[in-house]
Amino acid sequence: MNRPFALAALLLAALATDAAAQSLAVSRSVTSLEQRTGRLGARMLVEGPRGGTFIWDSAACTPDDVLVFAGASDPTGASGCWERELAPDAPVTPEMAGAVPDDATSDQAPLAAALAVAASSGRAVRLGGTYLVSDTLLVGADLDGRGGTLRATADAEAVLTVRADGVTISGLTVDGGARVPRPVRVVGATGTRLLGVTVRDFQDYADASYAGFVAGIFVVDGATDTLVRDCRVSGGKSENSEVTRAIYAGDAALPAWAPIDGLLVENCVFEDLQSSTADPGADSDAIQIQQDSTANVVLRGSVFRDVYKRAIKVQAPGVDVIDCRGEWTAAAGRISAAVAVYGSDVTVRNSTWNLYRATYGIVVGAAGQAIEDVDIVDNRITFAGYDSGFGQDAIRAADATAY
Repeated sequence: MNRPFALAALLLAALATDAAAQSLAVSRSVTSLEQRTGRLGARMLVEGPRGGTFIWDSAACTPDDVLVFAGASDPTGASGCWERELAPDAPVTPEMAGAVPDDATSDQAPLAAALAVAASSGRAVRLGGTYLVSDTLLVGADLDGRGGTLRATADAEAVLTVRADGVTISGLTVDGGARVPRPVRVVGATGTRLLGVTVRDFQDYADASYAGFVAGIFVVDGATDTLVRDCRVSGGKSENSEVTRAIYAGDAALPAWAPIDGLLVENCVFEDLQSSTADPGADSDAIQIQQDSTANVVLRGSVFRDVYKRAIKVQAPGVDVIDCRGEWTAAAGRISAAVAVYGSDVTVRNSTWNLYRATYGIVVGAAGQAIEDVDIVDNRITFAGYDSGFGQDAIRAADATAY
């Protein structure tokens, strides 16, 4: 064959091979895809809820059944895999793992798989719908929940637990289903950001076997530099222990855990929190900063509505309460105080507390307690619903040895 013609023929053959590799065959489902073995560069369009575009890679791989699927010839992936084509910054979705939102079927396994793959691949997870969960999900990747809801359907201590550093959860609604006592837990993680998260309807187990206290957001065990911004926590109740918190931070009651350092709660709303049906005000605080275990805490620009007993209970040193507002109506019944301060180096500044049937506005210290450097500056405290059976002091300095 004439040499130029031979070169031309080889070039055409190479182009044809490349075109075949780049052309899209169609598979009706992921199951059908896994029955095929491709050649290097072959691409497949998969239809259905787990669908997308996949490309065959002949190198050894580890199937995860979310982004990477083995072919029929070798389920181990040693001979190659179908890999989902995604942009470098594209998120993983639970649907890629088989979740079907907005139905009555549990999404626990697909959610767990999607979160695990996202954590290992450095991607975020994006939710879009209501997903049903029956156990705690471990979050090690950013979670974009805008338009998404996680709803508990079985007794579990939490819906989400964050242990990895640098995780951001945004726009998500976490619904405890009246059977999860601590829906969002931050345990020993650094740099967790909860942005625009809604936590609602959380309670101790439906079968009454859980005796611990209830907290919508639980920040413990050495958690560092945690940010809670533009969040809403509501509908908490503890029928068993009668101890309810919207946010609990600190570890003094759990000495085996490390103290936390750095918490900013900003522009949040806390409402409809009660200890129990029988005694709503037994022990219910929107925010508790636990004693001798916490440092560098700022509570700023947040609103407290009809929170039974207290809005804020400060037992640790180094806490600033700034530009907050509390509003109580007859619906809340009698409360103890807006803010109770039992720690040193605490500031309550530029805040408004509109109280109904409250015993005190702000309480400082307990009998025999030694605290110091408590500044209460430029607060506005009003009382309504007076009852002659108890006093109404705007600021009550208890029998503390120093303040």
